[in-house]
Amino acid sequence: MSSNVSKAVRVTFISGHIFGLRALEGIVCSPAFKMGRLSIDCVLGLHPRNSVNTVGYADLVNYASLNDLHCQYFNNAKSSNLFTHLSSYPHDFLLAVGLSQILSSEVLQLPATFNKSGERNTQSHGCIGMHPTLLPNGRGRAPIPWTILNQLSISGVTAFFLEESADEGRIIDQQSFIVETTETASTLFEKAAVAHYHLGFRLASLIANRSVASRPQDEKTASLWQRRKPSDGWIDFHQSANSIDRLVRALAYPYPRAFFVYRNVPVLVENVEVFNSTIKSEHGHIVEIASDNNPIIACNEGHIKITKWSTPCHVSFELGNCNINSKVECIDD
Repeated sequence: MSSNVSKAVRVTFISGHIFGLRALEGIVCSPAFKMGRLSIDCVLGLHPRNSVNTVGYADLVNYASLNDLHCQYFNNAKSSNLFTHLSSYPHDFLLAVGLSQILSSEVLQLPATFNKSGERNTQSHGCIGMHPTLLPNGRGRAPIPWTILNQLSISGVTAFFLEESADEGRIIDQQSFIVETTETASTLFEKAAVAHYHLGFRLASLIANRSVASRPQDEKTASLWQRRKPSDGWIDFHQSANSIDRLVRALAYPYPRAFFVYRNVPVLVENVEVFNSTIKSEHGHIVEIASDNNPIIACNEGHIKITKWSTPCHVSFELGNCNINSKVECIDD
């Protein structure tokens, strides 16, 4: 057993996200890991104190402990302490999945340093990340909401070599899935999580064989998605009913929800229906209260029925205006 471990390809894993947890599960379940052809010598998990600011947070340290993997918490991917800690665990591959921060050049160089190589990423060593789009499409931030907002019919997850520039490294493998027309952020999140598991499972064999082949991204087809703020979830009833429906679905759990303001109270919207109504009214007016007490609101094209919502205090919807031009201050920018 000790000889197998000594010959194993060494892996360090870092994440604080459910996508990272699922990728790690895929590796741990792989034949390569079970046969000792690769070893996970260190798992670094984002400390739970950071969970409030991390959409999709997962405690990797808890999972690592249950599977007898050496583990420790970290707080900041840019911290010099992280570099110092990683430097104490010689590794052939560093896997960083679901991090919102780009790792420093010094950290990205560690596998090459440990392997005494002049190349950062090769088939036998390097730093690997995963991104929940089919790169080079959808580089950047908020990939789950943007996938729905941009009305993609197919998406997936890409495993790629990490560089200083976000999401621009060479592609190793991809796992695609269908995006349904009724997809929500919740259902899409789950599809992406499953795809991370499958990529981790397949990647384990490539790592164990030191055969991590890759190809460059096609810059001609690349697209960059911008960061989204909570205030971008404001529902503008000057838009069409279908556009508002997409916004609500794109910001479903675990995202902070789309919202509008009613009598100076923020209404967080969890579900809507595009509603056929013959009543004509100005955009943003509640034109009807349905038999289930849900409001029906006029949009630029069509109507929407708010079927599920929450508020910080009780409100009772009545016919009239929704304060459509008000963005409430408690929705954090």
